Amino acid sequence: MISECPKCKKKYRVNDYDIPVGGGPVRCPNCSNIFTIYRKPLDIELIPVEEEKTREPSFEEISTGTSLGEIPTESTREKAVEAEEKESVTAEPTTTEAKEIFLRTLQEKRTVGPETTAPPLPESWSEEKKKEHQKARRLARSLTKDILLYHQEDVRRGRKEGNLVELLRDEIKRSWKFYKKQVGEDILKEKNYFKDALNEIIAAGEEIFA
Repeated sequence: MISECPKCKKKYRVNDYDIPVGGGPVRCPNCSNIFTIYRKPLDIELIPVEEEKTREPSFEEISTGTSLGEIPTESTREKAVEAEEKESVTAEPTTTEAKEIFLRTLQEKRTVGPETTAPPLPESWSEEKKKEHQKARRLARSLTKDILLYHQEDVRRGRKEGNLVELLRDEIKRSWKFYKKQVGEDILKEKNYFKDALNEIIAAGEEIFA
């Protein structure tokens, strides 16, 4: 499927099986905007169900209590509230939710700490090649910061227990797959920026990810 960043309008091709059920947040590699993508709905025929119509109880029925089962009860209203809550789970993020994501991003920056200075690229490289490597490094750090942002508890526990790789295996695998699709084979052979970002941001500077 094709997904478009709502901020910079950049379009990306996304595999449906990479999208979790209920949708998931992604960061635009072009402008770093965070937005949510959803799977395409299944092509399943939906057949309307005729609901049984209830009649208004008569005065005699109300007075005798014989039609109480047909009068709307509190449980009916509770079911309506539950249905609204379920529908809101798959709704697009609101302005308030977007602000919360932004605030969590600021908190994540404080958790990660100041970014280390990247080593200079070889002077013999062309400007185009340098830009491609810089873009790959930014993408790697962006994906890694997202892992930290949405899995802070697992990161803290993994650092303490020494099992970061096991706890974050699925998220790292998903991000690595996306990273490989975005950068060229030449960059992948020359430098693994994704691994460096994992060790710097997730492992707090330790060489855990090989």
